[in-house]
Amino acid sequence: MKQIVSFLALSRQRFSMLALAALVMVFGLPLAGRPSDAYQVGTAFNLNLYDSTLTLINNGTQGGNICANVYALAPDTEEISCCSCLVAPDALQSLSVITNFLDGIPTSVNLNVIASTPTGGTCNPATVTATSLATGLRSFIQPAGGSSTALQDMTLTPTELTTLAEECAIELPSPRCKSCPTSGTALNSYQLHTASHLDIGDSVVNITNDGQSSIIGDGNFCVGVYTFDANEELQSCCSCLVTPNGLDSLSAQAINATSLTGENATSLVVKLLAWSTTAGASSTAPPGTPAPPTSSACNAATPGTLAGGMHAWGTTLHELPSGGPSTYTVTETEFSPASLSAAEYAYITQSCEFNQINGSAQSGQCKGCASGGQ
Repeated sequence: MKQIVSFLALSRQRFSMLALAALVMVFGLPLAGRPSDAYQVGTAFNLNLYDSTLTLINNGTQGGNICANVYALAPDTEEISCCSCLVAPDALQSLSVITNFLDGIPTSVNLNVIASTPTGGTCNPATVTATSLATGLRSFIQPAGGSSTALQDMTLTPTELTTLAEECAIELPSPRCKSCPTSGTALNSYQLHTASHLDIGDSVVNITNDGQSSIIGDGNFCVGVYTFDANEELQSCCSCLVTPNGLDSLSAQAINATSLTGENATSLVVKLLAWSTTAGASSTAPPGTPAPPTSSACNAATPGTLAGGMHAWGTTLHELPSGGPSTYTVTETEFSPASLSAAEYAYITQSCEFNQINGSAQSGQCKGCASGGQ
């Protein structure tokens, strides 16, 4: 009897293994160990009435360029149109769905986006493999005059990956999909400026939001402010929430008054970092808010996904050459966009957290922005 039970148990186990193998052959299992955000899916509707825009953003998580491989499928015929965009860190690509993916104008099209690492600096949607999948890509679909919707992260199986790549290879000799530009539009999420002669007079910073980040949430973004003295020490940090078409400002002398060391620096390097935030975030992180904050989505020590659309201007004093007493003039110039490395990102945010923890809620944290310009 025991032999019969053992035989039945073994038979059931073998049957389960065979059934699982059959399911794998038919449907495929998830690609284990691969980025969970490497595959995103969405649909553009009502294309017979108006166009939609597909926006692809590299948030820098991967640490370099990524390929956004787009496969557009007509729901009725399942014919595929495909192309790839090389997207730099903290950059975006925007594509017209009708112009880039359609032969004729169906009422809707399914968009499948796979993120991968470039091969030799180039992208090819027909040669994407499981080992080349990448992380850090966010995709959004926005109908003309409408609000933006994020494509959904989906589980990518080997079968789905193979099908998309193989059908794309058939399409590629004469693709309807137009290639992306050679480089993305800089998000300008990281910018810097200098302020000098603060012992003589003040310098101010004016910040606005051009609305580019309206593809994410309500279009608001947080701006982290990080000020360094001439000895490369972070003296103060804080954050401001800037709304689309809004205007906010800071005073360099007011920032100096909150320095961690009590130093009244005569010159500062001012760095700004913009990131998207959730709808309804409060206008600033309250002065002295410890890490983590309890009342605001904006915390300069813990930025979110970097966002575009920030523009900033700064004033500074310059000494004029003269044979007599020193005289000064004021100039105002736009902040300079810069590339943000992973090392610098870690340094400014960790230094800011140090200020928050060790400044005893009294120093090392500036007071945020004032509404309006200065």
